[in-house]
Amino acid sequence: MGNSKTIVIISPNMIVDIDYTTKSTSRFVPEGLLYLATPLLVAGYDVRICDMAKDDLNSFEADVFGITGLPNQFNQIKEAIGIIRRNQPDAKIILGGPFVACAIDWFTDLLDFDLAIFGEAESIIASAVNEALKVSGKKIIKAEPLTAITDLYRPAFELIDLEWYLNGWHRIFNYPLARPTINNLMISRGCPKSCNFCRQPFGKKIKLLPHDNIDFILESYAKAGAKSIRFQDDNWQYLPTETRRHVLKKLADLGLQTAFNSRVDDFSSEFLKEVTQHNVIKQISFGVESISQKSLKAMNKGTSADQIRRVIDLCRNYNIEPAFFIMVGAPGETKNSIDTIIRLIENEKVFPLFTFFLPIPSTMYWHDFLKHHSVADAFSMFDGWDKNQIAEKKIYYNITNASDTELIDYYSQLKKLQDKFKKKG
Repeated sequence: MGNSKTIVIISPNMIVDIDYTTKSTSRFVPEGLLYLATPLLVAGYDVRICDMAKDDLNSFEADVFGITGLPNQFNQIKEAIGIIRRNQPDAKIILGGPFVACAIDWFTDLLDFDLAIFGEAESIIASAVNEALKVSGKKIIKAEPLTAITDLYRPAFELIDLEWYLNGWHRIFNYPLARPTINNLMISRGCPKSCNFCRQPFGKKIKLLPHDNIDFILESYAKAGAKSIRFQDDNWQYLPTETRRHVLKKLADLGLQTAFNSRVDDFSSEFLKEVTQHNVIKQISFGVESISQKSLKAMNKGTSADQIRRVIDLCRNYNIEPAFFIMVGAPGETKNSIDTIIRLIENEKVFPLFTFFLPIPSTMYWHDFLKHHSVADAFSMFDGWDKNQIAEKKIYYNITNASDTELIDYYSQLKKLQDKFKKKG
C-alpha cells in the first residue's frame, strides 16, 4: 500500500566520549529508530533517519518528524523541535523513547509537540503517525507494553550508513576489543531488579529478540566490517541459557569478539565456564556503583562489597577483563568508601567507567532534586552534567557524607586511572 507522506525520525546528538586531540567522537547506531522505521516502511511511508551526530536537520523535509531521546538530552530535543518549527511550521512532531517514558509528567508544558507516545511504540507507530496528522493541540497516547519482542520487525539497516558508525573514535572502554567496534546492541528488554536510582522503561520481565533476528543483526554488522560488538543489555546472566549459547556460537562463527554487562550477584564460575566456551568474550562490565554497603543498601542495589571483589578474580581466572560502572556521589558515600574503591581499582587494574550521580526523572531522587530546582532548570542542568560540575567545582546534587571537593577529587582520580588504559586500546 503506497503512502505519499514522508516521516523523518531523529536521534539527537549524543556525545558519550570524545578524543579532544582529533575531536573524533564515539558513534552509536540509532538502534531503536531502526526498529520503528520498518513498520512505517511496511505501511508505505517514505522514511528517513536523521542522526544529529552527523546530519544537518535543516536539510530534512517531512510531513511528520519523530524525535527520541534520553532524559539527559532535553536541550537537544528542544533544539530539534525549534529547527523543525522554524523551517516547517506545519509539520507534525511526535516524541517518544526513554525521555517520554521517564518524564511524561514533567515535560508537556516545556516542549512544543503534537503527539507523545508513552511506552514501546513499535506496535502502534504507524497508527500514531496517522493520529498525529489529524491531531490539534498536544496529545499523549499510551502504547501497551509488549508481552514479547519476538514480533518486532528486523531493523531497517538500509536507511543508514553502517560503515560510518564503525569509523568513530575507538573508546578507551573498548581497549580489550578488536577494531572496529559496534558500541551498542540490545537483544533483550527488561530487568528483574529494583534499584531505586533507575527508571526501567521496559519493565521487569525480560523479553528477547528471536534468534533469526539476532542472526540477521550480527551478520549485518559483520558484513559492514565490524570486528567486535558491545552488548548493552542490562544483565547477560539473566538471558536464557539457550539464547546465550546461540549468540556466542554465532559470534564465533562470524569471527566477532564481544563484551557485555552483568551484575556482581548471581555471578559464578559456572556461568563463566558456560559463556567462555567459544573464546569470544573479552570484557564484562559490572554495575558496581559504590563499594559502600550503606550506599548499596540506600540504592536498593542488592549487592555487597564482597561480591564486588569476588568478580575480579572470577573474570581474571577466565582471561576476561572486568570493568566497573561507578556512580560518583552515590547516596551515603563517605571519604573512606571513596578511598577504598580507588585503592581496589588501582591495585586490581580494573577499568572504571563513571559519572556523577544523576537524579533520573520519576525516581525518588528526582522528586528530591525538584525541591531545589524548577523542572526546566533541572532538565537543562542534565546537559553537560559531568563537564559543568567539574568546571564549576560544584556538585549539583550531593546526597553523600563527602564534600563537593572530595567528590570532584574522586572523579579526577577515576579519570587518571582510566587514562592508564589508553595505551592498551
